[in-house]
Amino acid sequence: MRPYAKECLRELSKYFEIIILTASHSCYAEKVIDYLDPERKYVDFTFSRDSCILTNEGVNIKDLRIFQNRDLSNMVLVDNASYSFCY
Repeated sequence: MRPYAKECLRELSKYFEIIILTASHSCYAEKVIDYLDPERKYVDFTFSRDSCILTNEGVNIKDLRIFQNRDLSNMVLVDNASYSFCY
């Protein structure tokens, strides 16, 4: 785990809704979130691979349309792969 990850989540959750969107399988995502936030005090929602689009090349792309009731201009996306949001 990155240093201060839990502290960062705790502080950000005071001011923002925290949503995890991962291209990983839900069982993996849940294990990681259980470790970071075992009491579910910081992470509000989790979306996993079943919320992604599988491209013809076999890449899972995160589909931001799942946030249909939120203004994307008010979001901050943190990801290590910029292609994840190509749509």
